Amino acid sequence: MLGLAIGAKQVWLGMLALMLGVMNVEQLRRTPEVRPAEPRFVFQRRKASASGAVSLPELMDAPRGSAATGPLDEEDDLEGPHDPALVGELLLDSGLPELAVGSLQSAFTQAPLPRTGHALVRALLSTGRLQELASLLDSSHARQLSEDTLALISQHAGAAHEAVLTERLTALRHGRAPAPNEPR
Repeated sequence: MLGLAIGAKQVWLGMLALMLGVMNVEQLRRTPEVRPAEPRFVFQRRKASASGAVSLPELMDAPRGSAATGPLDEEDDLEGPHDPALVGELLLDSGLPELAVGSLQSAFTQAPLPRTGHALVRALLSTGRLQELASLLDSSHARQLSEDTLALISQHAGAAHEAVLTERLTALRHGRAPAPNEPR
């Protein structure tokens, strides 16, 4: 930069370059030495007890759940989530509707909520289980299905030309369930 200032005969630009250079040298002199960072977390090693200790090769060679690994405590047992509706919705949103159907059916049977019913209907439609969907519309919990859910079923039934679903939707919307002797 200093050379450019001398070549262009610009004195002020040369002075600016010299001043900036001197400021940087001062800054570099004040910079502290680089030291390795101190560890933030100190991990303490647990003392291994001689009783019940198993070596790593023994663990690797032993089949899972064998006596070499020791008995499992009740606390060590893996437990799934307690809410089957949540599990079903997660499976459905993950693109696994076939796995979601079972937990959604049990959740809707236990507590027939419109949200769970909508997820169940989406899963049944995605897997093509129209017979189960028709039996759901015949059940006593069918009144818990929201209008959005019924519209989704109606749209699918119209596109797939499913007369049985259309008939049951019409009966449900008009407030009567089909009689047992009525043809389906």
